[in-house]
Amino acid sequence: MMGESHLVLGAAATATYLLSTGHTFNMGNASSFLLATAFAGVIALLPDIDSPNTKIRQIFGVGSRQARRRLRGMHRKGIITNIFNIIRFILALILDVLAWILPHRGPTHWLIVFICLVYGMFWASNYFGWSPLVWQSFAIGYGSHLVGDACTKSGIKLFAPFYNKAVGLPFKFLRATTGTRQESVALAVLLLLMLGWLAYQNNIL
Repeated sequence: MMGESHLVLGAAATATYLLSTGHTFNMGNASSFLLATAFAGVIALLPDIDSPNTKIRQIFGVGSRQARRRLRGMHRKGIITNIFNIIRFILALILDVLAWILPHRGPTHWLIVFICLVYGMFWASNYFGWSPLVWQSFAIGYGSHLVGDACTKSGIKLFAPFYNKAVGLPFKFLRATTGTRQESVALAVLLLLMLGWLAYQNNIL
């Protein structure tokens, strides 16, 4: 899926989780609700860090082309700006090397990596006293990315490195081609399923 679809899916999945577990959206907890959904939306882009110019890298200014453009005309910019641009360029280079070494939809899309990252966030949340919503939103956002990509034609190697065959929806004709109208339909279906779940939870259906 494209970055925009992942962002929407991650935020919607987290909102669905919050609403279905009694975390109502009202003036008392609106800020935590919005922060959790926004955080999950950004985290939903994280698995695509293994590609040079994806949305997650652009958000943090470390896209491959983006970082190179920022270095142009350094003599016209301030020292602090140049230092930040150089740091971003170095980070972009490191990520480019990782993207060159690791195939797209490689380790960042493996179930074992997902489990380790979620456990790391769970440990950090407990250690630093963060709200449980931090690791929960992280898990939902990251997991929604895997679900979204599993709905595409190529699927994901979810059980690698133990099982290297790509997995996805059981019938390939149901899978969408990334960046096409099929992807929009797949996203709409997933959103409708979440809406249907909320309706069922509230005895509307």
